[in-house]
Amino acid sequence: MDWLFQCNPKRWDLESVIETDPASRNDWAVNQGRKLISPDDRVFFWQTGRDARLLAVGHVTSPVFERDGSPFGRYAVGVALDYKIVPPLTRPEATASEILCEFVPFTGAQGTNFAIHDPRIVSELEAILKTDLLQSRLNKP
Repeated sequence: MDWLFQCNPKRWDLESVIETDPASRNDWAVNQGRKLISPDDRVFFWQTGRDARLLAVGHVTSPVFERDGSPFGRYAVGVALDYKIVPPLTRPEATASEILCEFVPFTGAQGTNFAIHDPRIVSELEAILKTDLLQSRLNKP
C-alpha cells in the first residue's frame, strides 16, 4: 500500500533530517490507518505549512508499535527515507495536476497519515517524480 505521511515543520523538521542524517532510523506517528500500515509500504513524505511540499519517498520498516510519552501520539512505525525529491514538489505544482488536486493532503487537509487508495494518484506521483528520484537516492545499496 502507498501512503502520504505529513508533518508540520513547526513541530518536526523533516528537511533537516533529510539533510543531516537521512540514513538514521526514524519513527513516525500513526494517528490514522494503523490497522492498514505494514512493513515495506511505500511512503511519500509531505511537509505542511505555508511552503508545503513533498520532500522524500521512503518506506515503512516496522509493524505499528506503541510508545510512551511522545508528543506526536501513542502509535508509530519505523520509517526509512530512501529518496530526496530534488527539487521538492510544491503545493502549487501538486494542485496544478488534474489528478493530484483531488488528493486532500495537497489541498490542506490535516492528519498525519493518508492511505493512497486511488492508483491514479500513485501513477501521477511516480510520473512527476521519476527523473528526480533516480538522481537523489539517500541510502546507497
